Amino acid sequence: MTAPLQMSFDVACSAEHAFRVWTRRISTWWPPDHTVTGQAALIVLEGAVGGRIYERTSDGVEHDWGEVTVWEPPARLVYQWHLRGDRAGATEVEIRFTAQGSAAARVEIEHRGWERLGSAAGEWRERNRAGWETLLPHYLAEIDRGSVIEKSDRELTMTVTKVVRYKTHPESADENERLIRDVFAELAEHQPSGLQYAAFRLDDGVSFLHVAVIDGPTNPLSASASAAFGKFQAGIQDRCVEGPAAADAAIVGSYQFGVTAT
Repeated sequence: MTAPLQMSFDVACSAEHAFRVWTRRISTWWPPDHTVTGQAALIVLEGAVGGRIYERTSDGVEHDWGEVTVWEPPARLVYQWHLRGDRAGATEVEIRFTAQGSAAARVEIEHRGWERLGSAAGEWRERNRAGWETLLPHYLAEIDRGSVIEKSDRELTMTVTKVVRYKTHPESADENERLIRDVFAELAEHQPSGLQYAAFRLDDGVSFLHVAVIDGPTNPLSASASAAFGKFQAGIQDRCVEGPAAADAAIVGSYQFGVTAT
């Protein structure tokens, strides 16, 4: 039997945040050289037993990497893993997130099941050992960056209405719309509470308007809570020729706020 790979380390954040970064925010830190195509536009880990783990390219092609088999947030995650391999030879990854007080956690990873690969088990184990060594620094860097955002999110304790308007370069408008649609697809999947949100593309084709009403102690549209929104936010300055300009707003009236994208 080929021994499992085992890794453990401490992080300076809550177990909840460490779990969220690994799962919902995976697309913000997973490096391109650890994907099938090397140019994934979005990486998704669906938060449920049976959930898919996959990459999606900018032209919409999806490549499966694995499947969630245990989903126990924020303490434990297990998934079948076959990135760049055959599903029949999938190995198993288990990750435990153990709180060490309110602002620290222990992360323990076990990658096992190499015997399913037969005579290639040793080679694949060594390849994955090297892969983990280059992957984890990206996760730790995102933990450090996201911890600042997590603190900011905790400070949001009342209903806030935000309006954001900007104008993109003409050649960037379609990409911007695609990224927005990815955000709404993720929201539809996770269905966070305490959020009303709509985004509009104006009839000039390059102007966009976002309206968000956030009601609660956390912000579902923060980069720490939404991988797709983090991806959208990362390149917004490069896509824009004007703005983004954000302003707080007060709702004067509302009738069935919420629209369906066409």
